[in-house]
Amino acid sequence: MCKKDGLSRIRAFVRLTVCVALFAMLLCGCKSVSNPEDDEERIELVRTGELALSYATGYTIDMYEGDIRLLTIGEDSRFLLVPKTSAMPREIPEGATVLRTPVDNVYMASSSSMDYLRKLNAVDRVLLSGIKEEDWYLPDIKEAMQKGDILYAGKYNMPDYELILDKGCELAIENTMITHNPEAMEKLQDLGIPVLVERSSYEENPLGRMEWIKLYGVLFDCEDEAIAYYDQIISDMEQVMAKENTGLSVAFFYVTSNNYINVRKSKDYIARLIAMAGGRYIFENLGEEEDNALATVNLQQEAFYAGAKDADVLIYNSSIMGQVNSISDIVALCPILSDFKAVKNKEVYCTSGNFFQEPLGMSQFAMELSSILNGEDNANMVYLYKLD
Repeated sequence: MCKKDGLSRIRAFVRLTVCVALFAMLLCGCKSVSNPEDDEERIELVRTGELALSYATGYTIDMYEGDIRLLTIGEDSRFLLVPKTSAMPREIPEGATVLRTPVDNVYMASSSSMDYLRKLNAVDRVLLSGIKEEDWYLPDIKEAMQKGDILYAGKYNMPDYELILDKGCELAIENTMITHNPEAMEKLQDLGIPVLVERSSYEENPLGRMEWIKLYGVLFDCEDEAIAYYDQIISDMEQVMAKENTGLSVAFFYVTSNNYINVRKSKDYIARLIAMAGGRYIFENLGEEEDNALATVNLQQEAFYAGAKDADVLIYNSSIMGQVNSISDIVALCPILSDFKAVKNKEVYCTSGNFFQEPLGMSQFAMELSSILNGEDNANMVYLYKLD
Protein backbone atom coordinates (compact mmCIF):
# COMPACT_ATOMS: atom_id res chain seq x y z
CA MET A 1 0.00 0.00 0.00
CA CYS A 2 1.46 3.39 -0.99
CA LYS A 3 1.87 6.14 1.60
CA LYS A 4 -0.77 8.26 -0.09
CA ASP A 5 -3.38 5.49 0.15
CA GLY A 6 -2.48 4.88 3.80
CA LEU A 7 -2.87 8.54 4.63
CA SER A 8 -6.23 8.66 2.88
CA ARG A 9 -7.47 5.70 4.91
CA ILE A 10 -6.32 7.28 8.16
CA ARG A 11 -8.10 10.52 7.33
CA ALA A 12 -11.24 8.59 6.40
CA PHE A 13 -11.09 6.72 9.71
CA VAL A 14 -10.76 9.99 11.67
CA ARG A 15 -13.72 11.49 9.85
CA LEU A 16 -15.78 8.40 10.54
CA THR A 17 -14.82 8.41 14.23
CA VAL A 18 -15.76 12.06 14.63
CA CYS A 19 -19.10 11.51 12.91
CA VAL A 20 -19.86 8.54 15.14
CA ALA A 21 -18.97 10.56 18.25
CA LEU A 22 -21.18 13.43 17.13
CA PHE A 23 -24.06 11.08 16.39
CA ALA A 24 -23.67 9.49 19.83
CA MET A 25 -23.85 12.92 21.44
CA LEU A 26 -27.06 13.66 19.59
CA LEU A 27 -28.58 10.36 20.71
CA CYS A 28 -27.69 11.18 24.32
CA GLY A 29 -29.51 14.48 24.05
CA CYS A 30 -26.34 16.63 24.26
CA LYS A 31 -26.84 20.11 22.84
CA SER A 32 -24.34 22.42 21.17
CA VAL A 33 -23.11 25.51 22.98
CA SER A 34 -24.48 27.59 20.12
CA ASN A 35 -27.95 25.99 20.44
CA PRO A 36 -29.08 26.78 23.99
CA GLU A 37 -32.02 25.12 25.68
CA ASP A 38 -35.44 25.83 24.25
CA ASP A 39 -37.33 25.29 27.48
CA GLU A 40 -35.83 28.25 29.36
CA GLU A 41 -37.88 31.30 30.15
CA ARG A 42 -37.00 33.78 27.44
CA ILE A 43 -36.22 37.45 28.06
CA GLU A 44 -36.26 40.53 25.88
CA LEU A 45 -33.03 42.03 24.56
CA VAL A 46 -32.86 45.60 25.87
CA ARG A 47 -29.83 47.55 24.67
CA THR A 48 -28.23 49.85 27.25
CA GLY A 49 -25.23 51.18 25.36
CA GLU A 50 -21.84 50.23 24.01
CA LEU A 51 -18.59 49.33 25.73
CA ALA A 52 -16.27 52.31 25.46
CA LEU A 53 -13.20 51.69 23.28
CA SER A 54 -10.46 54.29 23.01
CA TYR A 55 -8.24 52.94 20.23
CA ALA A 56 -9.37 49.47 19.09
CA THR A 57 -11.18 49.46 15.75
CA GLY A 58 -11.43 45.73 15.04
CA TYR A 59 -14.39 44.95 17.28
CA THR A 60 -17.38 46.47 19.04
CA ILE A 61 -19.40 45.34 22.05
CA ASP A 62 -23.06 46.30 22.40
CA MET A 63 -24.36 46.07 25.97
CA TYR A 64 -27.78 44.74 27.02
CA GLU A 65 -29.64 44.30 30.26
CA GLY A 66 -28.66 41.24 32.27
CA ASP A 67 -24.96 41.54 31.36
CA ILE A 68 -25.69 40.27 27.86
CA ARG A 69 -23.22 41.48 25.23
CA LEU A 70 -23.19 41.44 21.44
CA LEU A 71 -19.62 41.11 20.19
CA THR A 72 -18.92 42.03 16.58
CA ILE A 73 -15.47 41.32 15.13
CA GLY A 74 -14.77 42.87 11.76
CA GLU A 75 -17.84 43.17 9.59
CA ASP A 76 -19.49 39.77 9.76
CA SER A 77 -18.42 37.81 12.85
CA ARG A 78 -20.98 38.18 15.65
CA PHE A 79 -21.37 36.49 19.01
CA LEU A 80 -24.18 36.98 21.50
CA LEU A 81 -22.59 36.54 24.92
CA VAL A 82 -25.19 35.37 27.43
CA PRO A 83 -24.20 34.65 31.05
CA LYS A 84 -24.69 31.02 32.02
CA THR A 85 -26.77 32.25 34.95
CA SER A 86 -29.15 34.18 32.66
CA ALA A 87 -32.19 33.12 30.66
CA MET A 88 -31.91 33.19 26.89
CA PRO A 89 -33.25 36.14 24.87
CA ARG A 90 -36.43 35.64 22.85
CA GLU A 91 -34.68 36.72 19.67
CA ILE A 92 -31.06 36.19 18.61
CA PRO A 93 -29.54 38.97 16.45
CA GLU A 94 -29.18 37.92 12.83
CA GLY A 95 -25.96 36.03 12.12
CA ALA A 96 -24.92 35.84 15.78
CA THR A 97 -23.55 32.71 17.43
CA VAL A 98 -24.63 32.29 21.04
CA LEU A 99 -21.87 31.82 23.62
CA ARG A 100 -22.66 31.13 27.25
CA THR A 101 -20.20 33.09 29.38
CA PRO A 102 -17.79 32.70 30.93
CA VAL A 103 -16.68 30.24 28.25
CA ASP A 104 -14.80 27.16 29.39
CA ASN A 105 -12.67 24.32 27.96
CA VAL A 106 -11.24 26.67 25.33
CA TYR A 107 -9.11 25.43 22.42
CA MET A 108 -6.43 28.15 22.15
CA ALA A 109 -4.77 28.17 18.74
CA SER A 110 -3.65 31.82 18.91
CA SER A 111 -0.42 32.10 20.90
CA SER A 112 -0.66 35.86 21.45
CA SER A 113 -4.21 35.57 22.81
CA MET A 114 -3.04 33.58 25.82
CA ASP A 115 -1.38 36.68 27.29
CA TYR A 116 -4.74 38.43 27.68
CA LEU A 117 -6.03 35.49 29.69
CA ARG A 118 -2.87 35.41 31.80
CA LYS A 119 -3.30 39.03 32.79
CA LEU A 120 -6.95 38.35 33.69
CA ASN A 121 -6.15 35.19 35.70
CA ALA A 122 -8.36 33.22 33.29
CA VAL A 123 -5.85 30.68 31.99
CA ASP A 124 -7.80 27.96 33.81
CA ARG A 125 -10.50 28.43 31.16
CA VAL A 126 -8.12 26.99 28.56
CA LEU A 127 -8.01 23.21 28.34
CA LEU A 128 -6.61 22.69 24.84
CA SER A 129 -3.70 24.27 23.00
CA GLY A 130 -2.93 24.52 19.31
CA ILE A 131 0.72 25.20 20.18
CA LYS A 132 3.07 22.51 21.43
CA GLU A 133 4.69 22.83 24.83
CA GLU A 134 8.15 23.43 23.36
CA ASP A 135 6.85 26.32 21.25
CA TRP A 136 5.53 28.31 24.20
CA TYR A 137 7.89 30.95 25.60
CA LEU A 138 5.57 31.60 28.54
CA PRO A 139 6.85 29.56 31.52
CA ASP A 140 3.47 29.24 33.26
CA ILE A 141 1.87 27.87 30.08
CA LYS A 142 4.71 25.43 29.53
CA GLU A 143 4.29 24.27 33.12
CA ALA A 144 0.52 23.87 32.69
CA MET A 145 1.11 21.64 29.68
CA GLN A 146 3.76 19.61 31.54
CA LYS A 147 1.26 19.01 34.34
CA GLY A 148 -1.52 18.09 31.90
CA ASP A 149 -3.71 21.04 32.84
CA ILE A 150 -3.56 22.12 29.19
CA LEU A 151 -3.49 19.45 26.48
CA TYR A 152 -2.06 19.70 22.99
CA ALA A 153 -4.96 19.31 20.55
CA GLY A 154 -3.25 19.71 17.21
CA LYS A 155 -2.10 22.70 15.19
CA TYR A 156 -4.65 25.26 14.05
CA ASN A 157 -4.82 23.78 10.54
CA MET A 158 -4.89 20.14 11.72
CA PRO A 159 -6.83 20.12 15.01
CA ASP A 160 -7.53 16.90 16.87
CA TYR A 161 -11.29 16.99 16.36
CA GLU A 162 -11.91 13.90 18.46
CA LEU A 163 -10.07 15.29 21.47
CA ILE A 164 -11.68 18.73 21.11
CA LEU A 165 -15.12 17.15 20.95
CA ASP A 166 -14.44 14.72 23.77
CA LYS A 167 -13.30 17.49 26.13
CA GLY A 168 -16.47 19.55 25.70
CA CYS A 169 -14.76 22.51 24.06
CA GLU A 170 -17.01 25.58 24.17
CA LEU A 171 -14.91 27.88 21.98
CA ALA A 172 -11.95 27.74 19.59
CA ILE A 173 -9.85 30.91 19.52
CA GLU A 174 -7.86 31.13 16.29
CA ASN A 175 -5.55 33.70 14.77
CA THR A 176 -6.00 34.95 11.23
CA MET A 177 -3.87 32.11 9.80
CA ILE A 178 -7.00 29.95 9.99
CA THR A 179 -8.40 31.90 7.03
CA HIS A 180 -5.84 30.08 4.86
CA ASN A 181 -7.34 26.77 5.99
CA PRO A 182 -11.09 27.47 6.03
CA GLU A 183 -11.89 23.75 5.94
CA ALA A 184 -10.50 23.37 9.48
CA MET A 185 -12.66 26.21 10.77
CA GLU A 186 -15.73 24.85 8.96
CA LYS A 187 -15.17 21.39 10.43
CA LEU A 188 -15.04 22.78 13.96
CA GLN A 189 -18.24 24.72 13.35
CA ASP A 190 -19.92 21.65 11.85
CA LEU A 191 -19.12 19.85 15.11
CA GLY A 192 -20.85 22.60 17.07
CA ILE A 193 -17.65 24.36 18.21
CA PRO A 194 -17.90 28.16 17.79
CA VAL A 195 -14.77 29.71 16.25
CA LEU A 196 -13.57 33.20 17.17
CA VAL A 197 -10.89 34.55 14.83
CA GLU A 198 -8.66 36.89 16.81
CA ARG A 199 -7.79 39.99 14.75
CA SER A 200 -5.90 42.16 17.22
CA SER A 201 -2.79 41.98 15.02
CA TYR A 202 -4.67 44.03 12.42
CA GLU A 203 -4.83 47.02 14.76
CA GLU A 204 -2.50 49.72 13.47
CA ASN A 205 -2.19 51.44 16.82
CA PRO A 206 -0.43 49.42 19.56
CA LEU A 207 -2.86 50.91 22.08
CA GLY A 208 -5.70 49.46 20.01
CA ARG A 209 -4.08 46.05 19.95
CA MET A 210 -3.69 46.04 23.73
CA GLU A 211 -7.32 47.16 24.13
CA TRP A 212 -8.43 43.72 22.99
CA ILE A 213 -8.08 42.76 26.64
CA LYS A 214 -11.59 44.20 27.05
CA LEU A 215 -12.93 41.64 24.58
CA TYR A 216 -11.41 38.83 26.64
CA GLY A 217 -12.73 40.41 29.79
CA VAL A 218 -16.25 40.07 28.42
CA LEU A 219 -15.69 36.48 27.27
CA PHE A 220 -14.34 35.34 30.62
CA ASP A 221 -16.50 37.33 33.02
CA CYS A 222 -13.80 39.75 34.15
CA GLU A 223 -14.86 42.89 32.34
CA ASP A 224 -14.06 45.24 35.24
CA GLU A 225 -10.59 43.73 35.65
CA ALA A 226 -9.90 44.15 31.94
CA ILE A 227 -10.92 47.81 31.98
CA ALA A 228 -8.75 48.48 35.05
CA TYR A 229 -5.76 46.74 33.47
CA TYR A 230 -6.13 48.72 30.26
CA ASP A 231 -6.47 51.99 32.17
CA GLN A 232 -3.09 51.24 33.78
CA ILE A 233 -1.59 50.62 30.34
CA ILE A 234 -2.87 53.99 29.15
CA SER A 235 -1.42 55.66 32.24
CA ASP A 236 1.98 54.09 31.64
CA MET A 237 1.99 54.99 27.97
CA GLU A 238 0.95 58.56 28.64
CA GLN A 239 4.02 58.97 30.84
CA VAL A 240 6.22 57.62 28.07
CA MET A 241 4.67 59.77 25.33
CA ALA A 242 4.84 62.88 27.51
CA LYS A 243 8.62 62.89 27.19
CA GLU A 244 10.25 65.03 24.53
CA ASN A 245 11.02 63.22 21.29
CA THR A 246 14.71 62.27 21.20
CA GLY A 247 15.02 62.27 17.42
CA LEU A 248 17.20 59.17 17.63
CA SER A 249 16.73 56.60 14.88
CA VAL A 250 16.06 52.90 15.51
CA ALA A 251 16.34 49.85 13.24
CA PHE A 252 14.44 46.66 14.17
CA PHE A 253 15.53 43.56 12.23
CA TYR A 254 16.78 39.99 12.06
CA VAL A 255 18.88 37.98 9.60
CA THR A 256 16.96 35.24 7.79
CA SER A 257 18.24 31.76 6.98
CA ASN A 258 18.70 32.98 3.38
CA ASN A 259 20.82 35.92 4.55
CA TYR A 260 18.17 38.53 3.85
CA ILE A 261 17.43 41.21 6.44
CA ASN A 262 13.87 41.11 7.68
CA VAL A 263 12.54 44.51 8.80
CA ARG A 264 9.15 45.89 9.80
CA LYS A 265 7.11 48.00 7.43
CA SER A 266 6.89 51.69 8.23
CA LYS A 267 3.26 51.53 9.41
CA ASP A 268 3.72 48.38 11.49
CA TYR A 269 2.94 48.54 15.21
CA ILE A 270 6.63 48.12 16.10
CA ALA A 271 7.44 51.27 14.12
CA ARG A 272 4.63 53.04 15.97
CA LEU A 273 5.93 51.83 19.34
CA ILE A 274 9.33 53.25 18.48
CA ALA A 275 7.71 56.62 17.78
CA MET A 276 5.73 56.48 21.03
CA ALA A 277 8.97 55.81 22.90
CA GLY A 278 10.47 59.00 21.49
CA GLY A 279 12.46 57.52 18.62
CA ARG A 280 12.26 57.47 14.84
CA TYR A 281 11.95 54.26 12.87
CA ILE A 282 14.80 54.31 10.38
CA PHE A 283 12.71 53.15 7.40
CA GLU A 284 10.13 55.89 6.99
CA ASN A 285 8.33 54.82 3.79
CA LEU A 286 8.97 51.12 3.54
CA GLY A 287 6.26 48.78 2.25
CA GLU A 288 3.61 51.43 1.70
CA GLU A 289 3.27 50.45 -1.96
CA GLU A 290 2.54 46.80 -1.10
CA ASP A 291 -1.10 45.79 -0.84
CA ASN A 292 -0.90 42.84 1.55
CA ALA A 293 -1.29 42.11 5.24
CA LEU A 294 2.36 41.24 5.82
CA ALA A 295 4.02 43.27 8.57
CA THR A 296 7.58 42.76 7.34
CA VAL A 297 9.80 43.06 4.28
CA ASN A 298 12.94 41.12 3.34
CA LEU A 299 15.77 43.35 2.15
CA GLN A 300 19.03 42.54 0.44
CA GLN A 301 21.92 43.20 2.83
CA GLU A 302 23.11 46.06 0.62
CA ALA A 303 19.71 47.76 0.83
CA PHE A 304 19.66 47.35 4.58
CA TYR A 305 23.15 48.82 4.81
CA ALA A 306 22.13 51.86 2.76
CA GLY A 307 19.04 52.48 4.86
CA ALA A 308 20.18 51.67 8.39
CA LYS A 309 23.97 52.05 8.68
CA ASP A 310 23.57 55.39 10.47
CA ALA A 311 20.81 54.26 12.85
CA ASP A 312 21.48 55.32 16.43
CA VAL A 313 20.09 52.10 17.93
CA LEU A 314 19.85 48.57 16.53
CA ILE A 315 17.33 46.07 17.92
CA TYR A 316 17.67 42.45 16.87
CA ASN A 317 14.35 40.61 16.68
CA SER A 318 14.78 37.15 18.24
CA SER A 319 11.28 35.84 17.50
CA ILE A 320 12.15 33.76 14.42
CA MET A 321 15.84 32.86 14.38
CA GLY A 322 16.42 32.86 18.13
CA GLN A 323 18.24 35.08 20.60
CA VAL A 324 21.84 36.20 20.26
CA ASN A 325 24.29 36.85 23.06
CA SER A 326 26.72 39.45 21.75
CA ILE A 327 27.40 42.01 19.06
CA SER A 328 29.94 39.63 17.56
CA ASP A 329 27.14 37.04 17.15
CA ILE A 330 25.16 39.48 15.01
CA VAL A 331 28.20 40.55 13.01
CA ALA A 332 28.93 36.88 12.33
CA LEU A 333 25.43 36.58 10.85
CA CYS A 334 25.86 39.72 8.75
CA PRO A 335 29.47 41.02 8.51
CA ILE A 336 28.49 44.37 6.99
CA LEU A 337 27.01 45.31 10.38
CA SER A 338 30.53 45.96 11.66
CA ASP A 339 30.40 49.31 9.82
CA PHE A 340 27.14 50.40 11.42
CA LYS A 341 27.12 53.43 13.68
CA ALA A 342 25.20 51.65 16.46
CA VAL A 343 27.61 48.70 16.41
CA LYS A 344 30.61 51.00 16.76
CA ASN A 345 28.86 52.85 19.61
CA LYS A 346 27.66 49.57 21.19
CA GLU A 347 24.02 50.61 21.07
CA VAL A 348 22.77 47.19 20.05
CA TYR A 349 19.93 45.35 21.79
CA CYS A 350 18.00 42.10 21.39
CA THR A 351 14.40 41.24 22.18
CA SER A 352 13.60 38.45 24.63
CA GLY A 353 12.06 35.30 23.23
CA ASN A 354 8.66 35.87 24.85
CA PHE A 355 8.07 39.36 23.47
CA PHE A 356 5.75 38.37 20.62
CA GLN A 357 3.72 36.00 22.80
CA GLU A 358 3.02 38.85 25.23
CA PRO A 359 1.19 41.60 23.32
CA LEU A 360 0.30 43.34 26.58
CA GLY A 361 4.04 43.74 27.15
CA MET A 362 4.14 46.43 24.45
CA SER A 363 3.71 49.15 27.04
CA GLN A 364 6.67 47.77 28.99
CA PHE A 365 8.67 47.53 25.75
CA ALA A 366 7.93 51.18 25.02
CA MET A 367 9.05 52.18 28.51
CA GLU A 368 12.28 50.22 28.15
CA LEU A 369 13.03 51.70 24.72
CA SER A 370 12.26 55.17 26.06
CA SER A 371 14.80 54.69 28.83
CA ILE A 372 17.40 53.58 26.27
CA LEU A 373 16.77 56.57 24.00
CA ASN A 374 16.85 58.98 26.93
CA GLY A 375 20.00 57.50 28.47
CA GLU A 376 18.16 56.49 31.64
CA ASP A 377 18.81 53.55 33.94
CA ASN A 378 17.46 50.41 32.28
CA ALA A 379 18.84 47.68 34.50
CA ASN A 380 15.42 46.06 35.02
CA MET A 381 14.43 45.52 31.41
CA VAL A 382 12.13 42.60 30.56
CA TYR A 383 11.81 42.59 26.78
CA LEU A 384 15.12 44.14 25.72
CA TYR A 385 18.68 43.38 26.73
CA LYS A 386 21.90 45.04 25.66
CA LEU A 387 24.54 43.22 23.68
CA ASP A 388 28.25 43.72 24.38
